[in-house]
Amino acid sequence: DKLKLVYGSPITTTKGAILNYLEVCSPDVVVMGSRGLGSVGRMVLGSTTDYLLHNSPCTLIVVKEKASVDKNSVETPEREKANASEIID
Repeated sequence: DKLKLVYGSPITTTKGAILNYLEVCSPDVVVMGSRGLGSVGRMVLGSTTDYLLHNSPCTLIVVKEKASVDKNSVETPEREKANASEIID
């Protein structure tokens, strides 16, 4: 019947909790994403990935955000055929 407000501070940070989990579960490898904040962004905001990269007890693979691709620079089968025919002629 009564609403109770429980207030407290977290025991650890997000990166500390993930590190703790890795130490307990002992995975062979962990894959994490990176937003690419740069050195200033990491200094101001901190980086969980950067922290775990230096402190993880297991192999850590960092996957960067997908970069935009210029569609005109991508080789397609049609472009490859066109390039091949230019070389033959």
